[in-house]
Amino acid sequence: MTKEGLVKVLSNGNKTLADVGHSTMLNILNHVCVPKLIARLQQEMLNTKAQQVHAKMAQYLFVLVSIYPFEGVLDRHAAYVDLYLEQCCSNANVEARSYGRKSFLTWQKLAPDNAQSLFSVLEYQTQKAIIEEQDRVGAGPEQHTFQK
Repeated sequence: MTKEGLVKVLSNGNKTLADVGHSTMLNILNHVCVPKLIARLQQEMLNTKAQQVHAKMAQYLFVLVSIYPFEGVLDRHAAYVDLYLEQCCSNANVEARSYGRKSFLTWQKLAPDNAQSLFSVLEYQTQKAIIEEQDRVGAGPEQHTFQK
């Protein structure tokens, strides 16, 4: 099965097939470093209209920024990661936004300049939600690193 086929199976009407595709994608992301997948997943997030697929794509972003190496992988695909983060943080799906905020906070530790630039172009409500998420995970108000 190709990576395109695997991504397409996520929006399949058959719930069992979609769940198996989701589990397979998570296992691939957790056990194999595939940098080309970053751009492909970002494009799929942009092109799909299915809200449940958006939540899964946002979860994949969280896995990517959490376990993929920054040097040589994420740094080379930073433009795609930034677009992907913006799409997730501003998404209509609640679960996708939640994963987007968590991913953003992880990305901020890895690429603070990129995160700051991205933060400055996000809408006020999205910025506020990111700051609230940062407070929930343990950073006090004095530790906020985002500038408005």
